[in-house]
Amino acid sequence: MKLVTHYLFTTGLLSLIMSMFTPYYLVLSGVVAIAGNLIIDGLGHKEVQTRRGMIPTRTPLTHTYPRSVVWGLLPSIPFLLLGYFLGYFLWWLAMASVLVGPSHMFLDMFTEAGVYVKKGGKWRRYALAHFRYNNPLAKEKTILLGSKGKRWCTCSSTMWGFTLPSRLWGDSDKGFKFVKVSFTPEGIAGTI
Repeated sequence: MKLVTHYLFTTGLLSLIMSMFTPYYLVLSGVVAIAGNLIIDGLGHKEVQTRRGMIPTRTPLTHTYPRSVVWGLLPSIPFLLLGYFLGYFLWWLAMASVLVGPSHMFLDMFTEAGVYVKKGGKWRRYALAHFRYNNPLAKEKTILLGSKGKRWCTCSSTMWGFTLPSRLWGDSDKGFKFVKVSFTPEGIAGTI
């Protein structure tokens, strides 16, 4: 999968968990997801010369499930330390950050190269499906899968001294229901 697909899928997954604990879940999950996926792909890919030219390949350094947990947890360490020094234990951030690496491996299992598993003392590649990394249908479906985890988002905005909650997505089983909310001096107007 392309790196953007990894970013969006992991951000959606982390937002689902972090939204229960902090109002800054989207920013925090985005930073941790992007940094974690950059580390995993940056350290876990190398280019090999073949008769067809240079091709990117994966290495077992980061593209195994146990190792990906450690690499995916690295970007959250500064936030955990900051919370610790401020007197907070951000256990929910640690638990959510553990999912960065396995979510990356989950998506890579659907590509041609797959992920590495150790079988008989040797590294073997394992793939569930053999989609090309730039397959648009596979990319769009996984992005929607990651964003559907958080089907609705309650945002609040202050107007005339009181908080106005507004739902941005509906609970429709057929996908997203976009709501346009307009704030005017006369009041609130919403259209579906």
